[in-house]
Amino acid sequence: MPRLMLSGVLLLVMMILISGLPLVQAMPPDLAHRSPQCAPGLRQTMQPTAQTATLPPFPEAELQAILNPNLGTFAVMVYDEQTGTLIVAQQPDRVFYSASLIKLPIAMALYHLADEGLIDLNEELELHAEDIVPGSGSMQQQPIGTRRSLGRLCAEMLYEFDNNTVSNMILERIGFDAVNNLMDDLGATQTHVERLFFDFTPGPETIETSPADMLRLLQGLSEQQQAGNTTAQVLLANMFINADREKIAGLLPPGTRVMNRSGFVPGIEHDAGVVETLIRMHAVISW
Repeated sequence: MPRLMLSGVLLLVMMILISGLPLVQAMPPDLAHRSPQCAPGLRQTMQPTAQTATLPPFPEAELQAILNPNLGTFAVMVYDEQTGTLIVAQQPDRVFYSASLIKLPIAMALYHLADEGLIDLNEELELHAEDIVPGSGSMQQQPIGTRRSLGRLCAEMLYEFDNNTVSNMILERIGFDAVNNLMDDLGATQTHVERLFFDFTPGPETIETSPADMLRLLQGLSEQQQAGNTTAQVLLANMFINADREKIAGLLPPGTRVMNRSGFVPGIEHDAGVVETLIRMHAVISW
């Protein structure tokens, strides 16, 4: 597969409904697991500040060549964070089933509650037999009765592949409203979580998001990280050591710094994250 040669400061969002075959040194772990001091909350929103820069043009033609319409339906956004320019917007408001992409909003909600003093990230949750659902996270391989802190579980939810057991444990602790209310406050109004992972109870409840919402969330995290917000730094550190390196990272030159959270169910592929080159660049890619 061709690779995108990128430079500058960009946010890029992609989502794909697949109709054919799917597309085929780390931050210190102590930072990834660290509970932040109460920093400015995630409810703060920051607007991009345009900066004068001379950058190579974004390789839109190469990107469109990768997004083969025979593979499925794509939604794409590319935002240049350094100049404040939206370069590409293809179905930005199309709502998709989010799969594990929703784990980023869950993590943001948990840390928001911690920043507000409403929950302690050192609080331990205990694994029960009924918590275990399909997936490949490390917690579900542990003996029943294993206890881990909310901070550690949240880190594992972000960087381990398909850690659905931990995601459900956190959701049951904080509740759906904590996630949905924060998303509404942040302007990510197309992002909702209304059921647990592998809850197939008949009903309209779903788990969904859109490229525009993911761009908004990653843009806020990126800007707050640069402003020294500890919560944003910890969340992005966890995403930097994410196990899935086949989507965003697979499109970029080897060694590119990628902080991402991906998702997958049959027929749908997502990835969303921040990408940095030697000249700082950000990409949110959601398949």
